[in-house]
Amino acid sequence: MTTLSPENEVSALAHQLLSPVTAAGNYAAAMATALKAGTLTPEKTADGLQRILRETERAQKTAAERSAQAAGLRGQLGAVREALAQSCQALTPPLDPDTLADTLPALRAAAAQDAEAIKAQYTAQQQALAALQALESGLPAQEAALRQQQADMQDRAQEISALEARCAELDADVLRRAQELPHADRAAAQRALDRYARAFDGQLINLQAVLDPEVFVIAGGISCHPELVDALRAQMPLALASYEGTLAGIPVPQIKVAELGNDANLYGAVQEAMRLV
Repeated sequence: MTTLSPENEVSALAHQLLSPVTAAGNYAAAMATALKAGTLTPEKTADGLQRILRETERAQKTAAERSAQAAGLRGQLGAVREALAQSCQALTPPLDPDTLADTLPALRAAAAQDAEAIKAQYTAQQQALAALQALESGLPAQEAALRQQQADMQDRAQEISALEARCAELDADVLRRAQELPHADRAAAQRALDRYARAFDGQLINLQAVLDPEVFVIAGGISCHPELVDALRAQMPLALASYEGTLAGIPVPQIKVAELGNDANLYGAVQEAMRLV
């Protein structure tokens, strides 16, 4: 068995004691630095203090086993404990190193609560992400439905355009035949047109009395026939003459032809289809 000389044994004892003391001092210094920087959390505090206590207990055990040879080093151990106490007092709230073991369960419980809160937040985020993914997966179907509606509106607009074109052709054919009639028959046709215009004007007068618009715009197939528009304007005074009382003084309805003429309805249908897309 190898026996150390007194000098070497003292040196080894000093190393055994200084190692945990130095480690404890480093932990205390690191905690003090973190405290000043404002980054010292309860978890870090508990971990650091536990390490310091573990190193302190190791030094105490060595000192107890070699108490006769380590009498001079116990003063340093007391200084370390004093530094530890000062570090604990500097915390908010202050901690007692002797009761740290009682404080650790509470710190662990708080850390467990924080972990549960983080887990619940993560679960909520995952649920929100799943909802967004479900919504995104349904977008193609909605887009397809909108495109189908757009196609249906376009088909409807084409049908309306075809009907208006056919109505215009029929109106033109009627006017052409009316112009080809003998003079007596043309006069009868004009009287019929005037009666129609007066009845039409009566409806415009009713709307004028209720809504009071600034102007009535004639669109569609009938707007392509100036004879009808002229008849509406010419028969308006006769239509107004049949009204008495308060209606006798209403403003004369103003009649204009739509700039888009027969295509006004088609433009409106296309604009409505574009709004729905």
